[in-house]
Amino acid sequence: MKKIIFFLTAISLFTFHGCQKDPGTIDNRITITDKVTHYVEIANISGTISCTIENINVELLVDDAEDMSAPTKYNVDINSDNSFTVKITQLNHTTTYYYKFRAYTNVDDIEFEVKSFTTDSSFIGVDLGLPSGLKWATCNIGAATPEDYGNYYAWGETVTKGEYTEQNSVTYGQEISDFSGNAQYDAARANWGGTWRMPTQTEMQELIDNCTWTWTTLNNVNGYTVTGPNGNSIFLPAVGAYNGSSHYDVGERSLYWSSTPEGDTSIADGLYFDSGGHGVCVSVRYYGGTVRPVSD
Repeated sequence: MKKIIFFLTAISLFTFHGCQKDPGTIDNRITITDKVTHYVEIANISGTISCTIENINVELLVDDAEDMSAPTKYNVDINSDNSFTVKITQLNHTTTYYYKFRAYTNVDDIEFEVKSFTTDSSFIGVDLGLPSGLKWATCNIGAATPEDYGNYYAWGETVTKGEYTEQNSVTYGQEISDFSGNAQYDAARANWGGTWRMPTQTEMQELIDNCTWTWTTLNNVNGYTVTGPNGNSIFLPAVGAYNGSSHYDVGERSLYWSSTPEGDTSIADGLYFDSGGHGVCVSVRYYGGTVRPVSD
């Protein structure tokens, strides 16, 4: 049988634009995306694996369960020098993944040792020059690039769901104070950790009052480029919202949740915008909106 040897080299850096960690910092994140935008220059991570044998079919299996019962399979394209690079996409943050290589030859099939990596929870925050000094993240929770919509959450909830209704709302009708930074209710703190949190109503108003908002399109996605007093910008896509299982107004309007409740226990504050304007609004708590984290 032909001898098959794999060399897993040290994790190497690739420069893209997106929503991961600051340049020059090596961690366990492997490439989350290969999309290119022009907002923030960062470093993505990928593993480089070399193979010494010709005429071999290789696939990579990745799963967030240690038993790897339902892995995602990646076909591996081997270069003429028998090396290849695998970029693993669509990863969740702060999650341990398990992976192994499987090789097929005309003699035998070989499965290699199961290994693991844990994705990072560090993200880039943009200093827009706001009076408070607050930094706004480049992406929504669950998004890989600034123009991705990301995940949708009912107000005060930290996980996504298939339907957004009054009956399955955790906070509808409940007396809850502003929870920014409280991981029980704050989707940013619960999912990203660190100093990330949901903005308050006051912090959303600061973004409105101190920035220039320009309706534009990024990679065919409608939204606003929000430019701060110092010239730095973030992009907020027009994510729409969920009511029940219906995703409405996507590409036209947006609901971004704040951490601030209103006097009526059925509503809470959020950032609303369409091509005609933008402002802080109140919305029904069980609607599914997106979250753009902030950090002090």
